[in-house]
Amino acid sequence: MEIKNRYVIGTHVMWYEIEMYANFVDGLVNLLEPVTNKENVIIDLCFNASQKFEQIVDTEDIYKLKEKFLKGVSKIKDLGFKVVVQVKGMPHQENEFYFHADYRRDLNYNYCKKVDFVMWGETDSFFPREAFQAIDSLKEYTDGIGEHKYIACFSDRKMWDSSWDATVHKDYVDIKFVDDDFFLNHFVKNFNYYITNVNKISLMTYDYVNSDSYIDFDNINTENDDFIDY
Repeated sequence: MEIKNRYVIGTHVMWYEIEMYANFVDGLVNLLEPVTNKENVIIDLCFNASQKFEQIVDTEDIYKLKEKFLKGVSKIKDLGFKVVVQVKGMPHQENEFYFHADYRRDLNYNYCKKVDFVMWGETDSFFPREAFQAIDSLKEYTDGIGEHKYIACFSDRKMWDSSWDATVHKDYVDIKFVDDDFFLNHFVKNFNYYITNVNKISLMTYDYVNSDSYIDFDNINTENDDFIDY
């Protein structure tokens, strides 16, 4: 699969998020594997060992967590993609106050003129396998009508209340939200199973993404920032 635009996916990883990060990397691999023009994608990752908010019991453990982080970096590099790595807050470094907002500010500043799309990742996020095709199609349409400001949100699971429904997958809007730690733990332990099933759902959705009847173009605001829900 050849993608048309240039992308950076940037993610700030706190040391206490390292177990989720492993699944995030598997999700990135799932996204990146089909891409043939690998030079069009940069992965930017920041490991933050700062203990401004939470303390680690054994300082030596932070080095083990860093190794887990770098193992994920290697997994992406092995696919042939460029990975830019930062490490903050290690014991031998100045323990500056640097967190998600700082990282995203720097990410936007460093890449806004180098790529077409800056994508914010989270350690608990999962980009659909068809993400690049969907964004390429969206850009082709908006370029065609001369609109260059919009927000695109990939469909999500059922969230806390109806205020989130604009981001929820259309098949799940009417499902009751259950705040269930058991499900979360099951998800983490069976991540590969969920990747397979999410890919099936994404394939179904992608059939509609290429259809004008699925994307509600009437919701595009030509005066302010645009929002498209698909």
